[in-house]
Amino acid sequence: MNPYQKSIINTSFGRFILVADHSLSQLWQKLSSVVRDFNLFPSTTPSTDEHQLHNQRISTRIFIILLTVSLTVLILYTSLINVTQTIHTISPTISQYSQLYSTYPQTLSCACTDISIEYDKFLQVNYKLHQICTSVFVTDYWIDYFNNARPLSILNGDDFRASGSFMFQALNTFCQLSNQTIYNRLIQFYSTQYVSASVTPLQVLQSQTQAFVSQFISSMTNDFLLSISTIRKTTQTTCSYEFPIYNPTRSYVTFTVPGVYVGCYIIEALLQSNLQCFYNETCINQIQSYFTKYLSMNLTTLDTSLLVRFHMNSTIEELVDGLMVEEWNSSTIYDGYYSECQPSKCSYSYETKNSVIYIITTLIGLVGGLIPVLKLAVPRAVRLVVFYIQRRTVKRNAVLPFIEG
Repeated sequence: MNPYQKSIINTSFGRFILVADHSLSQLWQKLSSVVRDFNLFPSTTPSTDEHQLHNQRISTRIFIILLTVSLTVLILYTSLINVTQTIHTISPTISQYSQLYSTYPQTLSCACTDISIEYDKFLQVNYKLHQICTSVFVTDYWIDYFNNARPLSILNGDDFRASGSFMFQALNTFCQLSNQTIYNRLIQFYSTQYVSASVTPLQVLQSQTQAFVSQFISSMTNDFLLSISTIRKTTQTTCSYEFPIYNPTRSYVTFTVPGVYVGCYIIEALLQSNLQCFYNETCINQIQSYFTKYLSMNLTTLDTSLLVRFHMNSTIEELVDGLMVEEWNSSTIYDGYYSECQPSKCSYSYETKNSVIYIITTLIGLVGGLIPVLKLAVPRAVRLVVFYIQRRTVKRNAVLPFIEG
């Protein structure tokens, strides 16, 4: 590129810079003029009064500032505050309810269609009697063994072979009485109504049913023992000793059945007895050896591994005090409860922020009312302030000559 071409380019670029600078200067002057003269409160008839135009421009600036500040505050307020959102679910399934409860346990509420539900719809109580009640020792087979296998000679009345069968018959009676008592009371218990206006959560229902069952067992046991104590008051004595087995001549005791007592009354002696001998095969064989006819019996000893509440040396009185029940089990059938409750609607709430759409619609609504108020109030306030300032100025100007004179 030769010097002449370079000179032309530099000259053109310089002219472009000057033109651009001049254009920007003019644009800035126009913008400044528009901003300076911008007036939202013009008179009905155009005015050339500078004081009036000045007041209108001041009102315009104050209006814009107040509107901007108000909008900023409203936007910050509506976007930052927490709001409570309530959701309704119609006829939720039990899986939907469980999911909702795990997420919103504090606010979830589901009204039951049926507020009164019988226990048997959702509660099952099972029990297992002490193994003696299902053993051979309380059956007619064992009772008949005493009658058929004992010696033909006359035995002492307190000989185990002569009167031991009465003890097992009484023991069988306790088992049957306990079982029948529990059965009858369970029928009443299952018909009890559980009342709840809203769905009870699983954990709460389980806790409540455990309390119901415990109260049921306690009440039933107390009533059962009260009836037993009434009978015992007429027979109670202390003349008891371990059941003996005498020698053939009845002159001395050859064996005493460990833990089994005989006394003036069968019931009292039985209550003081325990079943330790019948957990021991050697002890049972020893007893059988004193019968004249050693009949072959398929006897199974009591099993210590089945003991839960009681132990091998527990007295029959302790067993009776526990209704002869070795183990109680209860289960809550939550599906059954929920299907009976049949909630028609569930409601839950949670805290959240306002959505963008809500913020925009709220601002539109508020601005629609805010603008007319500001347009009405700002010009009047400005005129009032200006009037006050002018009045103070006039008074001061009127006083100064007097002071100076």
